[in-house]
Amino acid sequence: LADFSADNLRNLIQTNHGDRVVLYNYGANLQPLISEFTNLQSFDDEAVVRIKNAVAAWMPFVELDTYESRVDREDNKTTAKLIITISFSVPSVEVFNRKLDVTFYII
Repeated sequence: LADFSADNLRNLIQTNHGDRVVLYNYGANLQPLISEFTNLQSFDDEAVVRIKNAVAAWMPFVELDTYESRVDREDNKTTAKLIITISFSVPSVEVFNRKLDVTFYII
């Protein structure tokens, strides 16, 4: 169940509004933030709000514990990886302190 919860949370975070035909507002809708990325702090402030709102609406059984992010440019100087690490729990199925990395690309 822990992997199932992590996969569902990853899908929620990576999905943008309009990606799901019937569920237009499903997802954290982070791609618009990434396409306007200027600095990590301003991205993080809004990303946390969007992720919390998406989890509250679509996965209320998930408790978000921590949020961290970092930018990695080691593989390529023109395309950066934005890596978000979230720790979460799902008390109803006894999943605690699980960590999830979600990677996005900034061009």
